[in-house]
Amino acid sequence: MKTIRVSLFAVLALAFLMSASEDVARKNMTKYMNDMSKKFPTYVFDSETTDIGYTYQGYALVIQTTLYSENKYIFLAAGDESVADVSIEVYDYGGKTRWCCNTESGGAKGVFVQFEPNYTGEYLIKIKLNKASTEGSWVGYAFGYAPLEEEGKTKQKGKK
Repeated sequence: MKTIRVSLFAVLALAFLMSASEDVARKNMTKYMNDMSKKFPTYVFDSETTDIGYTYQGYALVIQTTLYSENKYIFLAAGDESVADVSIEVYDYGGKTRWCCNTESGGAKGVFVQFEPNYTGEYLIKIKLNKASTEGSWVGYAFGYAPLEEEGKTKQKGKK
């Protein structure tokens, strides 16, 4: 019976720690998104394009989304306190052509990429956890859109 209590305690403690790390990543992402909204005021951010996920070092969160050629985009990522290096890459839907990337150390503070698609279509956004002090970490991401200045008004926004 003692072993069961210790195991249950360990599971509950781990769940609490993961929840705390998730909250930190969510707060870091929210702060970074607010900071970037001030730096790039033409971009619109909304809850449809903001989320958080858990991943392991060397692996990526992959978001499939439709991007529109009449818009420009900004992709953001920030992690929990264990994240030392996170990067963002944009690929065509087949995952073969890398359109742009940012591999600068972003960590918990955040990293971003700006992107103007050549065509309207499906793209893959990869948020890769390159380095962390733990095996896996929580990483938040968001993206904003803005109409291209020469195009005038946007027809549609990007959606997950």
